[in-house]
Amino acid sequence: MAIVWGDTDEVQSAIKASFEKNLEKILKEKGRIKVEDLFKLIKHDNNLLTDYQRILLGLEDLKAKGKIFVDNENFIQLARVTVFEDGELKQKNVCDIQQKEEDIKEKKEIIRKFSEINPYA
Repeated sequence: MAIVWGDTDEVQSAIKASFEKNLEKILKEKGRIKVEDLFKLIKHDNNLLTDYQRILLGLEDLKAKGKIFVDNENFIQLARVTVFEDGELKQKNVCDIQQKEEDIKEKKEIIRKFSEINPYA
């Protein structure tokens, strides 16, 4: 799979993150999209087979993580959950919730490191 995602772990994670961000942006703009139309948007003429494999593997990975949903007609859409927020039920994208959690973890780590450097602040 190195040819699809890249040679090193850093390159692989960067390509996967880029694919996920691009797909999330497309789905937020369009709401839902067919797999064939997604391929037309993302493909590059110089390496079609690699792009096709990357898209299919990326979609399978995101489905397994519960971030997207693919219906019987091959339409892709962001997975949504209902949350209770501000006294009401709201529909939120799973990707948005996970991004918010990652931001909170990052801020906690920054605070922890700062408190180690300057414990009197």
